[in-house]
Amino acid sequence: MTKTKRINLTLPERLADYVQAQVDSGHFQREADFIRHAIRKMQENDTAANDFDLDAFIQAGVDSGRSKNSGSQIHKNARKRIAEVGKSRASK
Repeated sequence: MTKTKRINLTLPERLADYVQAQVDSGHFQREADFIRHAIRKMQENDTAANDFDLDAFIQAGVDSGRSKNSGSQIHKNARKRIAEVGKSRASK
């Protein structure tokens, strides 16, 4: 059995209402279930962010050689890729 520790949590009314709405909608049985779920999601996001290896991306770029695209096209493609990665992470 997992060890637990009881904490007392005070939220601004707006956040407390949101938590209650999640419970009322049937997604969670109790407020504590929602809070645990939210914390787990944050931990998953932290892990995903730590798995992002910028050095590997930079090295792959260096290893790929000189691009046939213009500087502005490279920049445009990079911004598009960053947006795609951001959307992918946000949907998880």
